[in-house]
Amino acid sequence: MSRLIVATASAALVAAFVVASQSSGAAAGPPPGLTDAGKLFWDLDALVNTQFGHQPLCLQHDGATLTPASGAYCVAKPQYQVLFANARGGPFRLSSRLTSPFKGPYAPNAVAVRIGGRYVSCGNGTWLAVVNAWSTNWPVICVKP
Repeated sequence: MSRLIVATASAALVAAFVVASQSSGAAAGPPPGLTDAGKLFWDLDALVNTQFGHQPLCLQHDGATLTPASGAYCVAKPQYQVLFANARGGPFRLSSRLTSPFKGPYAPNAVAVRIGGRYVSCGNGTWLAVVNAWSTNWPVICVKP
């Protein structure tokens, strides 16, 4: 009888561990059924979560720069709200380039997004930008210069 109780308790413990690790682990990719805009924000959240963890980020007055909050630095500035808390990985990367990827005809309509002073590469030669063509809360899209 005691072996049955130990075996049952062990099986329950393993099952609880598997369920807990699946629910608290990092998401391997965007959840199914997201729109293109939803996937973009999942990728952005994966970058933010990976680089900054739970540290709040503030949207600066230019509308295209997120900076890590420190002390009262975010007072009277909106904070970036992570939508996908478990998102990790993803294709977005912070670049060390010194100048905006957008020049010429893109410059008036697309402003490159910077996080912590670094531009955000979406991959495949595209860059995360705030554009004036959308009407979302934070109109961002990946644009090829």
